[in-house]
Amino acid sequence: MKLSVNDQEVVTGARSIEALVGEICGAEAAGVAVAVDGKIIPRGRWAETPLREGVRVMIIRATQGG
Repeated sequence: MKLSVNDQEVVTGARSIEALVGEICGAEAAGVAVAVDGKIIPRGRWAETPLREGVRVMIIRATQGG
């Protein structure tokens, strides 16, 4: 399925947010937030939130800096 991840077209077999984050971030999912079509999805709902063709996903990773 085709969808937009951080404003780039992505083709993926992931069917849930959890699967997509695992595909993109691997085991480094700590400090990650996800929005689908502008709505933040709580981490506890990632596994149950399905993806649809054409949705816009933003994956935001917290970083430290000074």
